Amino acid sequence: MTSFKIRVSRGDRVLFHNYCLFIFLFEAISDGRYLILHELRYCMEAMKMKITFYGTRGSIPTPGEGTVQYGGDTSCLTVETSDGLYIFDMGSGARVLGSELIRGKTDADVFISHTHWDHINGFPFFKPCYKPGNVLRVYGGHRRIALGRTWDKTEPCTNKCNEVNYTKSGFLYQQGRDFFPVALDKMGANITFTDLNEEPIINGFTSVQPFFHSCHPEGMFGYLIQNDGTRVAYTGDYEHDGECLGSFGPKDRTLIGIINGVDALVMDGQYDPEEYMTKKGWGHSNILRVCDIAAEANVGSLYITHHDPESHDIKLDGLEQLCQGYMSEVLCKDIPVKFAKQGMKEEILSRMVVAV
Repeated sequence: MTSFKIRVSRGDRVLFHNYCLFIFLFEAISDGRYLILHELRYCMEAMKMKITFYGTRGSIPTPGEGTVQYGGDTSCLTVETSDGLYIFDMGSGARVLGSELIRGKTDADVFISHTHWDHINGFPFFKPCYKPGNVLRVYGGHRRIALGRTWDKTEPCTNKCNEVNYTKSGFLYQQGRDFFPVALDKMGANITFTDLNEEPIINGFTSVQPFFHSCHPEGMFGYLIQNDGTRVAYTGDYEHDGECLGSFGPKDRTLIGIINGVDALVMDGQYDPEEYMTKKGWGHSNILRVCDIAAEANVGSLYITHHDPESHDIKLDGLEQLCQGYMSEVLCKDIPVKFAKQGMKEEILSRMVVAV
């Protein structure tokens, strides 16, 4: 069997999937067989994103017998690529993640959608923050965009220095002496806080593209994560602006353009259709409208998260089935729909490669 390597410069940003397809076709022609060869398997493994949900509940942690299956911790998920670990939001689910990471050295990027408590209240309990030698790069600062202060060129700052930027301010306040016994500057890790623009953060073959939206009170960042040919989108909290099923407002259209064709969409769907009628304007979506947006954007798979504190496991089982039926029978789309469960692990691979 022919085996060879090519050099791919990180600076060139050459997509792995092009290399994979080339190797596949070369071997198919030379050997006369369509085999998945070790070169292709290696590249496909490098292209995978591994998503783990550590917190799937919205608004407030909801422990108890009724939330065992879907989980009671608030928003936190990780995306692991060939370039490292990326953490999205630091709700109470971050405590469990931290207990796993404390066994080794942590060097990770943390992306905050917004600083409402259910998205940052796990940070003071994130054990790697207290371990000297650990490195955390925290990105956020949505308020700077919401206030229209994009001209305000803030500088990155650390947990040890006196300087404060928009990203750091929320964490600093949360760990003020009236609210928590350990101040931010007493954490042993090297923690850097950076205010984002809508420019990508690039690390090797992975990029994280923030996009600001105002579909939740005070606005927030959503994120588009790309690892060569594989793409995952996380909306953070989001309320659709289409008035009825199958319709899309201007904000929905903007989101659909951003997430169009992603391999996986992780999206806020806190309310069932009946609940939403009494909670319009609260900043969260009707689950069926989430399906509409996912179908219009032709995503590869849909993960609905940020479950309402009042929604117990049996209810969420039924709502998941409702969404699956709506997607397949009403929208006539072959898009898998799953309600995120705490502890759920999913491997995502570009549909371009899977189709081969």
